[in-house]
Amino acid sequence: MGQRRWIFYKIAIFLVVVLVAAGSIHLSNEMKKNEAIVFVEKMGVGWNLGNTLDTTNTGLKKEEAHVYEMYWGNPKTTREMIKEIHDAGFSTIRIPITWKEHMDEDGKIDADWMKRVHEVVDYSIEEELFVIINTHHDDWYYPSYENESQAIEKMKRVWDQISAEFIEYDDYLLFEAMNEPRLIGTEDEWTTGTNEAQIVINHLNQAFVRTVRDSGGYNSERYLLIPTYCASGKSGALEALEIPDDRRIIVSLHQYIPYDFALNDDGTDKWNSDEKTDTEEIDDLMTNIKELFVDKGIPVIISEFGAVDKENLEERLEWLSYYKKKADTEKVMLIWWDAGGDEKKGSSFRIFDRYTLQWIYPEIKDLLTRKS
Repeated sequence: MGQRRWIFYKIAIFLVVVLVAAGSIHLSNEMKKNEAIVFVEKMGVGWNLGNTLDTTNTGLKKEEAHVYEMYWGNPKTTREMIKEIHDAGFSTIRIPITWKEHMDEDGKIDADWMKRVHEVVDYSIEEELFVIINTHHDDWYYPSYENESQAIEKMKRVWDQISAEFIEYDDYLLFEAMNEPRLIGTEDEWTTGTNEAQIVINHLNQAFVRTVRDSGGYNSERYLLIPTYCASGKSGALEALEIPDDRRIIVSLHQYIPYDFALNDDGTDKWNSDEKTDTEEIDDLMTNIKELFVDKGIPVIISEFGAVDKENLEERLEWLSYYKKKADTEKVMLIWWDAGGDEKKGSSFRIFDRYTLQWIYPEIKDLLTRKS
Protein backbone atom coordinates (compact mmCIF):
# COMPACT_ATOMS: atom_id res chain seq x y z
CA MET A 1 0.00 0.00 0.00
CA GLY A 2 1.40 3.39 -0.95
CA GLN A 3 2.29 6.00 1.67
CA ARG A 4 -0.52 8.35 0.64
CA ARG A 5 -3.09 5.55 0.53
CA TRP A 6 -1.96 4.38 3.97
CA ILE A 7 -2.44 7.89 5.37
CA PHE A 8 -5.97 8.09 3.93
CA TYR A 9 -6.70 4.64 5.34
CA LYS A 10 -5.64 5.70 8.86
CA ILE A 11 -7.70 8.90 8.61
CA ALA A 12 -10.74 6.87 7.55
CA ILE A 13 -10.29 4.49 10.48
CA PHE A 14 -9.90 7.43 12.85
CA LEU A 15 -13.12 9.06 11.57
CA VAL A 16 -15.04 5.81 11.97
CA VAL A 17 -13.82 5.48 15.55
CA VAL A 18 -14.79 9.08 16.32
CA LEU A 19 -18.25 8.65 14.81
CA VAL A 20 -18.84 5.39 16.68
CA ALA A 21 -17.68 7.00 19.92
CA ALA A 22 -19.91 10.02 19.34
CA GLY A 23 -22.80 7.71 18.66
CA SER A 24 -22.06 5.78 21.83
CA ILE A 25 -21.99 8.98 23.86
CA HIS A 26 -25.28 10.05 22.29
CA LEU A 27 -26.85 6.66 23.03
CA SER A 28 -25.45 6.75 26.54
CA ASN A 29 -27.04 10.14 27.17
CA GLU A 30 -30.31 8.96 25.68
CA MET A 31 -30.23 5.90 27.92
CA LYS A 32 -29.72 8.11 30.95
CA LYS A 33 -32.66 10.27 29.93
CA ASN A 34 -34.80 7.22 29.31
CA GLU A 35 -33.89 5.89 32.75
CA ALA A 36 -35.73 8.85 34.26
CA ILE A 37 -38.84 8.22 32.17
CA VAL A 38 -38.76 4.54 33.12
CA PHE A 39 -38.29 5.43 36.79
CA VAL A 40 -41.39 7.63 36.83
CA GLU A 41 -43.37 4.88 35.09
CA LYS A 42 -42.39 2.56 37.95
CA MET A 43 -43.85 5.08 40.41
CA GLY A 44 -47.28 4.09 39.13
CA VAL A 45 -50.07 6.28 40.46
CA GLY A 46 -50.06 8.37 43.63
CA TRP A 47 -52.15 9.82 46.44
CA ASN A 48 -51.61 13.02 48.42
CA LEU A 49 -51.61 13.13 52.21
CA GLY A 50 -53.10 16.62 51.96
CA ASN A 51 -53.98 19.11 54.72
CA THR A 52 -51.93 17.23 57.27
CA LEU A 53 -48.24 18.05 57.65
CA ASP A 54 -48.87 21.16 55.54
CA THR A 55 -51.10 23.06 57.97
CA THR A 56 -50.21 26.73 58.20
CA ASN A 57 -51.22 30.01 59.85
CA THR A 58 -52.33 28.03 62.88
CA GLY A 59 -51.39 30.57 65.52
CA LEU A 60 -50.10 27.69 67.63
CA LYS A 61 -47.01 28.13 69.78
CA LYS A 62 -44.67 25.13 70.04
CA GLU A 63 -47.30 22.45 70.37
CA GLU A 64 -46.57 18.77 69.90
CA ALA A 65 -46.19 17.86 66.24
CA HIS A 66 -49.44 15.91 65.99
CA VAL A 67 -51.43 18.99 67.10
CA TYR A 68 -50.37 20.81 63.94
CA GLU A 69 -50.93 17.66 61.92
CA MET A 70 -54.58 17.47 63.05
CA TYR A 71 -55.30 21.21 62.91
CA TRP A 72 -57.22 21.12 59.61
CA GLY A 73 -59.54 18.29 60.60
CA ASN A 74 -57.53 15.18 59.88
CA PRO A 75 -56.57 12.42 62.33
CA LYS A 76 -52.97 11.78 63.25
CA THR A 77 -51.34 9.81 60.46
CA THR A 78 -50.84 6.15 61.33
CA ARG A 79 -48.95 3.22 59.87
CA GLU A 80 -52.31 1.50 59.29
CA MET A 81 -53.51 4.44 57.23
CA ILE A 82 -50.45 4.32 54.99
CA LYS A 83 -50.74 0.53 54.69
CA GLU A 84 -54.26 0.93 53.33
CA ILE A 85 -52.98 3.34 50.67
CA HIS A 86 -50.45 0.73 49.58
CA ASP A 87 -52.90 -2.17 49.77
CA ALA A 88 -55.40 -0.22 47.65
CA GLY A 89 -52.92 -0.28 44.77
CA PHE A 90 -51.15 3.07 45.01
CA SER A 91 -47.38 3.00 44.49
CA THR A 92 -46.55 6.58 45.49
CA ILE A 93 -47.50 8.94 48.28
CA ARG A 94 -46.85 12.67 48.21
CA ILE A 95 -46.49 14.22 51.66
CA PRO A 96 -46.93 18.01 51.54
CA ILE A 97 -45.02 19.68 54.39
CA THR A 98 -45.02 23.24 55.66
CA TRP A 99 -41.78 24.17 57.38
CA LYS A 100 -42.12 27.88 58.15
CA GLU A 101 -44.27 27.20 61.24
CA HIS A 102 -41.46 25.08 62.66
CA MET A 103 -38.35 27.18 62.10
CA ASP A 104 -36.61 29.64 64.37
CA GLU A 105 -35.36 33.07 63.32
CA ASP A 106 -32.14 31.54 62.03
CA GLY A 107 -34.01 29.06 59.85
CA LYS A 108 -33.29 26.02 62.05
CA ILE A 109 -36.06 23.42 61.80
CA ASP A 110 -37.59 22.24 65.07
CA ALA A 111 -36.22 18.80 65.96
CA ASP A 112 -39.60 17.41 67.05
CA TRP A 113 -41.20 18.45 63.77
CA MET A 114 -38.39 16.89 61.75
CA LYS A 115 -38.74 13.72 63.81
CA ARG A 116 -42.46 13.53 63.02
CA VAL A 117 -41.86 14.11 59.30
CA HIS A 118 -39.24 11.36 59.43
CA GLU A 119 -41.71 9.03 61.13
CA VAL A 120 -44.41 9.49 58.48
CA VAL A 121 -41.84 9.07 55.71
CA ASP A 122 -40.72 5.82 57.37
CA TYR A 123 -44.30 4.52 57.52
CA SER A 124 -44.46 5.00 53.77
CA ILE A 125 -41.03 3.63 52.90
CA GLU A 126 -41.69 0.54 55.00
CA GLU A 127 -44.86 -0.03 52.96
CA GLU A 128 -42.68 0.09 49.83
CA LEU A 129 -44.22 3.30 48.56
CA PHE A 130 -42.30 5.90 46.62
CA VAL A 131 -42.40 9.09 48.72
CA ILE A 132 -42.31 12.74 47.66
CA ILE A 133 -41.72 15.42 50.29
CA ASN A 134 -41.70 19.15 49.60
CA THR A 135 -41.97 22.67 50.95
CA HIS A 136 -45.68 23.53 50.98
CA HIS A 137 -47.33 26.87 51.86
CA ASP A 138 -43.85 28.25 52.59
CA ASP A 139 -44.35 31.78 51.28
CA TRP A 140 -40.70 32.70 51.83
CA TYR A 141 -40.12 31.67 48.18
CA TYR A 142 -42.22 34.56 46.85
CA PRO A 143 -40.78 34.97 43.33
CA SER A 144 -39.72 38.60 43.00
CA TYR A 145 -36.33 40.21 42.39
CA GLU A 146 -36.67 42.06 45.70
CA ASN A 147 -37.11 38.78 47.61
CA GLU A 148 -34.81 36.62 45.50
CA SER A 149 -31.58 36.72 47.49
CA GLN A 150 -33.20 35.96 50.84
CA ALA A 151 -35.43 33.31 49.24
CA ILE A 152 -32.38 31.55 47.82
CA GLU A 153 -30.63 31.68 51.18
CA LYS A 154 -33.66 30.15 52.90
CA MET A 155 -33.98 27.57 50.12
CA LYS A 156 -30.42 26.50 50.84
CA ARG A 157 -30.96 26.54 54.60
CA VAL A 158 -34.13 24.44 54.52
CA TRP A 159 -32.96 21.87 51.98
CA ASP A 160 -29.55 21.55 53.66
CA GLN A 161 -31.34 20.30 56.75
CA ILE A 162 -33.82 18.05 54.94
CA SER A 163 -31.04 16.60 52.81
CA ALA A 164 -28.93 15.85 55.88
CA GLU A 165 -31.88 14.18 57.61
CA PHE A 166 -32.54 11.80 54.72
CA ILE A 167 -29.06 11.46 53.26
CA GLU A 168 -29.08 7.64 53.52
CA TYR A 169 -32.51 7.15 51.90
CA ASP A 170 -32.44 5.69 48.40
CA ASP A 171 -34.48 6.33 45.25
CA TYR A 172 -37.76 5.59 47.01
CA LEU A 173 -37.57 9.11 48.48
CA LEU A 174 -37.88 12.12 46.16
CA PHE A 175 -37.59 15.82 46.98
CA GLU A 176 -39.84 18.52 45.47
CA ALA A 177 -38.47 22.06 45.59
CA MET A 178 -41.61 24.16 46.08
CA ASN A 179 -45.38 24.01 45.92
CA GLU A 180 -47.06 26.44 43.50
CA PRO A 181 -44.55 29.32 43.82
CA ARG A 182 -46.49 32.40 42.75
CA LEU A 183 -47.14 36.09 43.27
CA ILE A 184 -49.60 35.67 46.15
CA GLY A 185 -52.22 38.39 46.44
CA THR A 186 -51.56 39.97 43.04
CA GLU A 187 -53.52 39.96 39.81
CA ASP A 188 -50.87 37.62 38.40
CA GLU A 189 -51.21 35.03 41.17
CA TRP A 190 -53.05 32.37 39.16
CA THR A 191 -51.68 33.20 35.72
CA THR A 192 -48.56 31.82 34.01
CA GLY A 193 -46.59 34.49 35.86
CA THR A 194 -44.63 37.58 34.97
CA ASN A 195 -41.26 37.27 33.26
CA GLU A 196 -39.60 38.36 36.50
CA ALA A 197 -41.38 35.71 38.55
CA GLN A 198 -40.53 33.00 36.02
CA ILE A 199 -36.84 33.96 36.10
CA VAL A 200 -36.73 33.94 39.90
CA ILE A 201 -38.39 30.53 40.03
CA ASN A 202 -35.76 29.19 37.64
CA HIS A 203 -33.06 30.55 39.96
CA LEU A 204 -34.73 29.02 43.01
CA ASN A 205 -34.99 25.66 41.26
CA GLN A 206 -31.29 25.82 40.42
CA ALA A 207 -30.42 26.66 44.04
CA PHE A 208 -32.53 23.74 45.24
CA VAL A 209 -30.81 21.27 42.91
CA ARG A 210 -27.33 22.52 43.78
CA THR A 211 -28.04 22.38 47.52
CA VAL A 212 -29.33 18.82 47.45
CA ARG A 213 -26.57 17.57 45.16
CA ASP A 214 -23.82 19.21 47.22
CA SER A 215 -25.07 17.50 50.38
CA GLY A 216 -23.66 14.19 49.15
CA GLY A 217 -24.68 10.64 49.96
CA TYR A 218 -27.73 9.39 48.11
CA ASN A 219 -28.71 13.02 47.54
CA SER A 220 -26.15 13.23 44.76
CA GLU A 221 -28.36 10.90 42.69
CA ARG A 222 -31.84 11.44 44.16
CA TYR A 223 -34.68 12.30 41.78
CA LEU A 224 -35.73 15.92 42.24
CA LEU A 225 -38.99 17.64 41.27
CA ILE A 226 -39.12 21.26 40.15
CA PRO A 227 -42.24 23.33 39.41
CA THR A 228 -43.18 25.91 36.83
CA TYR A 229 -44.68 29.20 37.95
CA CYS A 230 -47.61 28.18 40.20
CA ALA A 231 -47.04 24.60 38.96
CA SER A 232 -49.06 25.71 35.95
CA GLY A 233 -49.38 23.51 32.90
CA LYS A 234 -50.24 26.38 30.59
CA SER A 235 -47.88 26.83 27.66
CA GLY A 236 -46.49 30.16 28.86
CA ALA A 237 -45.36 28.62 32.15
CA LEU A 238 -44.07 25.42 30.56
CA GLU A 239 -41.99 27.24 27.97
CA ALA A 240 -40.45 29.53 30.60
CA LEU A 241 -39.19 26.67 32.76
CA GLU A 242 -35.42 26.09 32.60
CA ILE A 243 -34.33 22.54 33.31
CA PRO A 244 -31.12 22.34 35.36
CA ASP A 245 -28.23 20.42 33.81
CA ASP A 246 -28.97 17.26 35.75
CA ARG A 247 -30.19 13.88 34.48
CA ARG A 248 -32.52 13.19 37.41
CA ILE A 249 -34.93 16.10 37.20
CA ILE A 250 -38.72 15.70 37.08
CA VAL A 251 -41.14 18.50 36.22
CA SER A 252 -44.00 18.90 38.72
CA LEU A 253 -47.36 20.34 37.63
CA HIS A 254 -50.82 20.79 39.17
CA GLN A 255 -53.72 20.44 36.78
CA TYR A 256 -57.36 20.56 37.85
CA ILE A 257 -58.80 20.86 34.37
CA PRO A 258 -61.14 21.89 32.91
CA TYR A 259 -61.49 24.39 35.75
CA ASP A 260 -65.27 24.74 35.77
CA PHE A 261 -65.72 20.98 36.11
CA ALA A 262 -62.71 19.93 38.16
CA LEU A 263 -62.10 22.80 40.58
CA ASN A 264 -64.79 25.50 40.47
CA ASP A 265 -67.39 24.86 43.17
CA ASP A 266 -69.85 27.02 41.27
CA GLY A 267 -69.02 25.52 37.89
CA THR A 268 -70.62 22.67 36.01
CA ASP A 269 -71.10 19.11 37.21
CA LYS A 270 -71.27 17.85 33.62
CA TRP A 271 -68.42 16.46 31.51
CA ASN A 272 -68.57 14.49 28.28
CA SER A 273 -65.64 12.80 26.54
CA ASP A 274 -67.40 13.25 23.20
CA GLU A 275 -67.43 17.04 23.55
CA LYS A 276 -64.27 18.74 22.29
CA THR A 277 -64.88 21.74 24.54
CA ASP A 278 -64.66 19.37 27.52
CA THR A 279 -61.55 17.49 26.39
CA GLU A 280 -59.43 20.06 24.57
CA GLU A 281 -57.67 21.46 27.64
CA ILE A 282 -56.53 17.98 28.69
CA ASP A 283 -55.51 17.21 25.08
CA ASP A 284 -53.51 20.42 24.76
CA LEU A 285 -51.80 19.86 28.11
CA MET A 286 -50.63 16.37 27.20
CA THR A 287 -49.43 17.49 23.76
CA ASN A 288 -47.38 20.30 25.30
CA ILE A 289 -45.91 18.02 27.95
CA LYS A 290 -44.92 15.48 25.33
CA GLU A 291 -43.26 17.97 23.00
CA LEU A 292 -41.54 20.13 25.60
CA PHE A 293 -40.40 17.48 28.07
CA VAL A 294 -41.14 13.78 27.58
CA ASP A 295 -39.83 13.64 24.01
CA LYS A 296 -36.60 15.13 25.37
CA GLY A 297 -36.30 12.49 28.08
CA ILE A 298 -37.57 14.73 30.90
CA PRO A 299 -40.32 13.07 32.96
CA VAL A 300 -43.39 14.89 34.22
CA ILE A 301 -45.51 14.23 37.28
CA ILE A 302 -48.86 15.94 37.72
CA SER A 303 -48.41 15.92 41.47
CA GLU A 304 -51.86 17.31 42.17
CA PHE A 305 -55.01 16.65 40.18
CA GLY A 306 -58.61 15.69 40.82
CA ALA A 307 -62.21 16.71 40.35
CA VAL A 308 -64.34 17.97 43.23
CA ASP A 309 -67.32 15.95 44.33
CA LYS A 310 -70.55 17.55 43.09
CA GLU A 311 -72.55 14.37 43.62
CA ASN A 312 -71.70 13.52 40.00
CA LEU A 313 -69.78 10.26 40.29
CA GLU A 314 -70.50 9.04 36.76
CA GLU A 315 -69.17 12.26 35.22
CA ARG A 316 -66.09 12.18 37.45
CA LEU A 317 -65.36 8.61 36.41
CA GLU A 318 -65.70 9.46 32.73
CA TRP A 319 -63.43 12.47 33.19
CA LEU A 320 -60.88 10.44 35.15
CA SER A 321 -60.86 7.64 32.59
CA TYR A 322 -60.12 10.10 29.79
CA TYR A 323 -57.50 12.05 31.78
CA LYS A 324 -55.69 8.89 32.91
CA LYS A 325 -55.66 7.34 29.43
CA LYS A 326 -54.12 10.51 27.98
CA ALA A 327 -51.54 10.67 30.77
CA ASP A 328 -50.62 7.00 30.42
CA THR A 329 -50.16 7.42 26.67
CA GLU A 330 -47.67 10.24 27.19
CA LYS A 331 -45.96 8.54 30.18
CA VAL A 332 -47.14 11.26 32.58
CA MET A 333 -47.62 10.22 36.20
CA LEU A 334 -50.68 11.31 38.21
CA ILE A 335 -51.11 11.92 41.96
CA TRP A 336 -54.65 12.47 43.25
CA TRP A 337 -55.15 15.40 45.63
CA ASP A 338 -56.96 14.29 48.80
CA ALA A 339 -57.35 16.87 51.54
CA GLY A 340 -59.06 14.40 53.85
CA GLY A 341 -61.13 15.87 56.65
CA ASP A 342 -64.45 14.67 57.97
CA GLU A 343 -66.65 16.61 55.58
CA LYS A 344 -69.59 14.94 53.89
CA LYS A 345 -70.40 15.03 50.19
CA GLY A 346 -69.88 18.19 48.20
CA SER A 347 -66.93 20.36 47.18
CA SER A 348 -64.31 17.81 48.11
CA PHE A 349 -61.52 15.81 46.52
CA ARG A 350 -61.66 13.32 49.38
CA ILE A 351 -61.90 9.69 48.26
CA PHE A 352 -60.48 8.02 51.39
CA ASP A 353 -61.81 8.32 54.94
CA ARG A 354 -58.76 8.45 57.18
CA TYR A 355 -60.88 8.00 60.31
CA THR A 356 -62.46 4.70 59.28
CA LEU A 357 -59.80 3.62 56.73
CA GLN A 358 -62.59 3.09 54.23
CA TRP A 359 -62.74 4.19 50.60
CA ILE A 360 -65.56 6.68 50.11
CA TYR A 361 -65.35 6.30 46.36
CA PRO A 362 -63.88 2.86 45.65
CA GLU A 363 -64.81 3.34 41.98
CA ILE A 364 -62.41 6.28 41.70
CA LYS A 365 -59.73 4.40 43.63
CA ASP A 366 -60.10 1.35 41.37
CA LEU A 367 -59.91 3.43 38.21
CA LEU A 368 -56.85 5.30 39.44
CA THR A 369 -54.94 2.15 40.35
CA ARG A 370 -56.02 0.04 37.39
CA LYS A 371 -53.07 -1.00 35.23
CA SER A 372 -53.13 0.29 31.66
